Amino acid sequence: MNRRCVLHCFLFLACASLALPTSSFSNETPTGPLKIDYTRPVEHQEMEEYEGPSTCEDCHEGVVDQVIRSTHYTWAPKFRNGGKYSGLQMTAVPINWLGILNKEKHIPGGCGRCHIGGGPMPISPSNLTEADKEKIDCLICHAQNYNTKVRYPRLVNGQWVIPQDRSLEAARSVGRTTQDMCLRCHYVTVTGYKRGADLKEDVHYKKGMGCTRCHRVYKHEFPGFGPTITEEVNKRVKCTDCHDFTPHKNKTLNKHVRLDCRTCHIVEAGGVVYKNGTQSGIYDEKTGLYKISQKMGTSRPFYFWYDGVSHGPMPKGSIDDSTSKIQPFKKFVGVAPVDSKTGAFLWLKLGVFAKTGDVDKAVEAGVKANGHPYSGSWNAKKYAIYYQLSHAVTRKHALRCKDCHSPNGVMDFKALGYSKERIAKLTKKK
Repeated sequence: MNRRCVLHCFLFLACASLALPTSSFSNETPTGPLKIDYTRPVEHQEMEEYEGPSTCEDCHEGVVDQVIRSTHYTWAPKFRNGGKYSGLQMTAVPINWLGILNKEKHIPGGCGRCHIGGGPMPISPSNLTEADKEKIDCLICHAQNYNTKVRYPRLVNGQWVIPQDRSLEAARSVGRTTQDMCLRCHYVTVTGYKRGADLKEDVHYKKGMGCTRCHRVYKHEFPGFGPTITEEVNKRVKCTDCHDFTPHKNKTLNKHVRLDCRTCHIVEAGGVVYKNGTQSGIYDEKTGLYKISQKMGTSRPFYFWYDGVSHGPMPKGSIDDSTSKIQPFKKFVGVAPVDSKTGAFLWLKLGVFAKTGDVDKAVEAGVKANGHPYSGSWNAKKYAIYYQLSHAVTRKHALRCKDCHSPNGVMDFKALGYSKERIAKLTKKK
């Protein structure tokens, strides 16, 4: 056979191979052919099975040990002081972990619905067994195609568990986290944006930036900080991580070094501003459950000096402290039951309250669950928390000079510690 014949035979076989049915060469699953998503790693899209974290460890060695030491597993800030965190006094995480509020309407309950541990409350990472580690839900954070409806609490051998979407479709869609993945949990928990800002109104969100562009991850540790929470790594998320220290063309604006960037660029605090856990519940016909009395609204932020270090319901800082900057905060007011003799706050068992609307029953169940002493009677006590505002950053509606530097400006310079002479100068009409 001459060279030309050989070439013709080669071309014929090559063309014939292209004409063969694609099923002979493609990776198919019972649900249909594999669709390549080029925003996801190709290696993940070639997976044939997914059994849990051990499958991830085949390629990402040591990643599970990173996860179990991260706040996304330990929930360390939420378990301080027995579970009372962020100054919120009405209840605590451990006594409201998992359950079902209305079985007929398929309504789950409990803080643990957002936990990545598969059901059990987190324990010290050093005490976790391999079986415990295998319950970690890696895909809830990393799978683009994840059926969140699967995560509905159920009892198995007397223990509450959270089922997971470990389907091959979910596993093959794994990649770096996106906005939507983070908001599967973080937007649910800010329904009514209790912390004070609607994440989806943030200029960074609207530009399509992923959360990890600011919360830069190191070994599954996410930097983040606020006076009512703790940082996970020894650093804060700062605007200057991305932006210049002198970002404005106007040199006068760049001289405002005692102002945090958010002071001018976060102009609204909103969502839930008041909750009363001492009043009988309000019945909701749609859910068949009782809701705590609350108020929602929007307003200008409150402004305080904040040192960027202290924790607690009230920002700590001073005009005389060079490390402090003026920052915006949202005020949240709560009313909670306290023991009539000791004055200690009594935590509600929220599931009992949701089902009965009865404060006394919720208090009694809460006392039984946490083991705290109780005199048998309670009084109502009002308290306030100031939540640091970090999201809902805006350029279009940012404060202008006259918003602060005018007699009726948004800034209470007297409360901030400025002298009369300085206030007169700062608020003088120009």
